[in-house]
Amino acid sequence: MIIEAWKSGLLWGIVLHKYPVAMVFLSMLLNSGMGKPKAFGLLVVFGAMAPLGTLFAGAGMIGDFHEEILAIVVGIFLHVSTTILFESSEGHKFNAHKMLAITLGLAIAGIGMLFHLH
Repeated sequence: MIIEAWKSGLLWGIVLHKYPVAMVFLSMLLNSGMGKPKAFGLLVVFGAMAPLGTLFAGAGMIGDFHEEILAIVVGIFLHVSTTILFESSEGHKFNAHKMLAITLGLAIAGIGMLFHLH
């Protein structure tokens, strides 16, 4: 199961995404005045979350709630992305460029699903 999980494109995407996020996280911890040992300890915990999540995903009790957990994760992704989308411009205005980006993203996702390009 663990070997199959490491073949997952989603897991590799998460792992690759974590590198820059981890650098920002560590710099924020160090700039907040936290000591290096505690900051690196928290970084290790942060880095272990994706592999631990994959490991426990198939575990009995957690595996029974796969759809519910996935719904929470997708909700968090949507919340973060819409917050970035709407609050990235002055006055939180929604313009034609943002609408075009959303439409293009939906079209690419739809084409990928239609032709099984995932």
